[in-house]
Amino acid sequence: GDSAFYWVLLLFSANIPAAISNVYKEFALKKYDLDVWYLNFWVSLFQLLWGILLAPTVFVPILSGQLPEDTMNPADFPQYMLDGLKCFIGISSKPGDVCGCQYGETWMVFLLFITFNLVFNISFLFVF
Repeated sequence: GDSAFYWVLLLFSANIPAAISNVYKEFALKKYDLDVWYLNFWVSLFQLLWGILLAPTVFVPILSGQLPEDTMNPADFPQYMLDGLKCFIGISSKPGDVCGCQYGETWMVFLLFITFNLVFNISFLFVF
């Protein structure tokens, strides 16, 4: 079945903890003299550690949104990452692959995303 709706719902619901976190920081921590950069460092570190801890869920069929027969085998993960890196630097990883690698624009899209993300998040720290 098509699980796109559920992934959109999951992505949307992921904003709820972020909103609660921002309200909490604004309300509860306002009375303390706390450096916003220090606080966000610890928040980011916490998110990174949870991301690493939950990364293996990509191998669980129901959590990855794939059919059990299409779920990635953990033994294939290193090759999958290598193929992704090749695509990122403009080398097609598989014959007949259609991922835009041959045009060499993948890194530009990534760089544009990172730039906008950094500008948004840093400006968010200065405004709020």
